Amino acid sequence: MIISFFLDSRKGGPHVYHKNIIEKFKLKSKNIYLDQKNFFNFKTLFNFFFIMDVLLNSFIIYFKFKNYKCKIFFVYSCYNLAPIIAGFLFKKKIVWFLIEKPKYLIKIIFNLIPKKKIKFVVINNEVAKKLKIKNYRIFIPKFNFRNKKKINKKNIIITVGNLNRVKNHIFLVNAFKNIENNYKLFILGRKLNTQMNYYKKLKNVVRLSKNISLLGHKNSSDVKRYLSSSKFFILPSTSEGLSVALIEAINFNCLCLVSKNSNTSKLIKHNFNGFIFDLNINSFKSCFEKAIKLSNKKRSVLIRNSQHSLKKFYQQNNLSYKFLTK
Repeated sequence: MIISFFLDSRKGGPHVYHKNIIEKFKLKSKNIYLDQKNFFNFKTLFNFFFIMDVLLNSFIIYFKFKNYKCKIFFVYSCYNLAPIIAGFLFKKKIVWFLIEKPKYLIKIIFNLIPKKKIKFVVINNEVAKKLKIKNYRIFIPKFNFRNKKKINKKNIIITVGNLNRVKNHIFLVNAFKNIENNYKLFILGRKLNTQMNYYKKLKNVVRLSKNISLLGHKNSSDVKRYLSSSKFFILPSTSEGLSVALIEAINFNCLCLVSKNSNTSKLIKHNFNGFIFDLNINSFKSCFEKAIKLSNKKRSVLIRNSQHSLKKFYQQNNLSYKFLTK
């Protein structure tokens, strides 16, 4: 039995990783969400209250689970410090899954934490490098490869991700509007209560274009259906660990265009298995125009290359049951 700690209950990348790990290793997990229902969340009022939240929530976790039988605290996100502190108080095994690049304050706090008692799983090497972690494992979700000899796609571009500043949809919409093309851009993602101002701005920008649609949140099967009919997948994020949507897009024969900032996994190599652009309109325009001018044969080659790269990446980053539990 493990207890898994998430920062909130909104479905996203961490929940996908967690489901995959639980299924792969046949673990039983009690999932705890550190959102406003059961825990303090004063940081929504003022960022400085983050430390206060951590300390108060550490004691809540301690008293709530001090008589609970479990072997492991499985903690998602470098910002999820409360269960780490509680885990030390319990003297539990701690597996800490770091899914994002840390900001300056977290790096300072992280340096104060005794790392010998923690097993680290990271989303990519760059996160481990920034935090100076030497002993770690990388994990990517398991998936079924769907290689197809014939790739028949519509003139559709898809981007997937909850609607927030980091996913950078507004940049993509503005860049896309500045390019003459006959493609439709579909944006799939959940609007967030914490990002309503951003959502309103995005909605206003999208209204000005006939070829761009906000489709809202879609379940996994719907996302896969859109990916299967789309020629291109675009990831314009200002920061990204390893996008589950990117993995699925490669798997469904989409040619992928990613921002340099979102390619920290180094999965995409420019003009070999996709395209990489800087976060300015000219760079995006150059990559996009190259992509849509590719012959079907050349596009198929790049897609096959991306799938071979994904297979290799998956084989090289195999998280083991022994690492998690011993």
